[in-house]
Amino acid sequence: THSHTHTSFLIWLQVQLFFLPFLQTTLFNAMIGMAAVDTVGVLAGWRMFGHAAHLGGLAFGVAYAYVLQPYYGQMRRWFRQQIRMHRV
Repeated sequence: THSHTHTSFLIWLQVQLFFLPFLQTTLFNAMIGMAAVDTVGVLAGWRMFGHAAHLGGLAFGVAYAYVLQPYYGQMRRWFRQQIRMHRV
């Protein structure tokens, strides 16, 4: 779909990390790196950041981009219909 194409394109954008400005990478590589750090954080029991929450957000984002987004219009119409049917 059209929106899926945009999602696929955006992960290849070049970015610079604010704490390592001399390093340039793609959003995809930055995402993989952050997922790796968060996985190590969860396994090692680091408590500085919400590593499990970051991994949960990543999982939801991937699920949305590749599974839910194509059905967004259908779900929105269904929810609006349900709201109209159940108004008091």
